[in-house]
Amino acid sequence: MVLTPTLHTPRLLLLPLQLEDAPAMQSLFNHWEVVRYLTHHVPWPYPEGVALRYLRHDAGTTMGIDARRMAGK
Repeated sequence: MVLTPTLHTPRLLLLPLQLEDAPAMQSLFNHWEVVRYLTHHVPWPYPEGVALRYLRHDAGTTMGIDARRMAGK
């Protein structure tokens, strides 16, 4: 398995997704305006528990945005 690096810029922090990200991912992927622009197939409506199953399989190999950094916190 190839681990995804953390990427820093002055305005953005991209972190490898972790199991702890599942609740936020589950919530966001229930919004069509979020998933409609993703390149991977995302089931719609997003079934309960899919985010956790996905992260159990792929955590550490895909990227997430640190929204706190984006908000300047």
